[in-house]
Amino acid sequence: MARERRGSGSLETDLGRGIHPVPGSHPPGPSPICSGEDETDRVAGESDLETVAYTSSLSLVLLGFLLLAQEGEGNRLVERLGDPNPSVREEAARTLEAMGSRALPELKKAAASPDPEVRARSTALLTQIERELAQADREAQERPRVFPRVSVDQADVPLREVLDDLGRQAGIAWKTSDLLLDRPVTLKGKDLTLAEALDRLGLYRLGGHPYLHVQKPAKFAAFSDGLRFSFETRSFSRGGERLGTIFETRTSESYEGDLRWDVAAIRTDGARVVERCAIHSPELVYVAGAGLTDPRVTVKGLRRWYCPTPIEFSKPSNGDFWRVAPVQVSVAWPSIRVHTDALVEKEVLGKMLSTLDIKFKVKPGREKDLMGVGFGGGGGGRYGGRFGSRNPAELAWCGCFGRPAETPPNPPAMAQEQLVPVGGWSSDYRIEDIASISLILRKPVEEPFEVTSPPLKP
Repeated sequence: MARERRGSGSLETDLGRGIHPVPGSHPPGPSPICSGEDETDRVAGESDLETVAYTSSLSLVLLGFLLLAQEGEGNRLVERLGDPNPSVREEAARTLEAMGSRALPELKKAAASPDPEVRARSTALLTQIERELAQADREAQERPRVFPRVSVDQADVPLREVLDDLGRQAGIAWKTSDLLLDRPVTLKGKDLTLAEALDRLGLYRLGGHPYLHVQKPAKFAAFSDGLRFSFETRSFSRGGERLGTIFETRTSESYEGDLRWDVAAIRTDGARVVERCAIHSPELVYVAGAGLTDPRVTVKGLRRWYCPTPIEFSKPSNGDFWRVAPVQVSVAWPSIRVHTDALVEKEVLGKMLSTLDIKFKVKPGREKDLMGVGFGGGGGGRYGGRFGSRNPAELAWCGCFGRPAETPPNPPAMAQEQLVPVGGWSSDYRIEDIASISLILRKPVEEPFEVTSPPLKP
């Protein structure tokens, strides 16, 4: 069965693992109390219990010391928020922000500090950390809607009933006009990705749309949240001599977002060297030599989805900002500036915010009897193509002439910032005329994943 591993944002600490007692010395079997043990065994058993009790007490003591140390560190960092040296203040602020919820108790106390510098910085940090925590909660609540999982136990029932069950669990009203809904189907499984459940029924959907389409279930497939990978192999020969094996991996995405992935490894009796083409990989990769026994393909990648996040600027001024790493949104009237911590594809910036996502209200008495709506939106495309026909004897395993390409196509345009016009005749007003600006930011959320195919038997 195909395996999936998904990255996690949590950190495991020694505190989380705990301190385990040394195992006792008595052999396995019935409890000595019930077996008439001699005095030596009884004393040994009591010694074991004392060891467990002592170790548990030691764990609690160490935990208390660690918590006190963290509290003391928080106190010291808060004091440094008022340090005369600006670099010390900035470093303390960065460290406190990185501490997240653990810094909140000390920051709440410092928000009432008589030192105006400490008070201002503590208040700003409180706002930022609480915003980060609220955003994490929002993303945790949104994720099951984007990547629903289902459990089904249906045997020999009409397809209509199974789809109704899946739709209820996933919160989706299917569009099924072209399907044979009365044909009997069987579907059983627990905690399946929606993509796998649909694949077993010979169906799929594109993006986050409710429209279902017919497809033949893959012979070899692996699934991750929102993703389906299908695998095929075929031999590559030249002049009647088998030179190696071509591995083809196809993907389909059932969520609104982006995907980056690569073939991380191909394993059979051992790890094999994987040859790539700068144009056709990772969809096509190649392993030279014969005799591959039931190879498995491991795919690693990064999926990006977008969490709808409402933001409001009340009584805005130019420069007002909202930030949750790695995105900052600020007022630059009559536009909204979106800035990312690192370069991203321009297409990604376009997906985060468009003019249609922004609304504003004018202060009473400053209306200019104008009505309008914003116009805008983003977009992007993908390039692709095939080479013209060539003499097969001159083609590499990937279809390139002579040898696999070493130079990739032109990379997508990158940027770190974009200005999104507010629209609605916003240019007819000054920022002083605006009572509020509200918008929906589609904040990108990136998740690493890993899947491994089942054995690719001939």
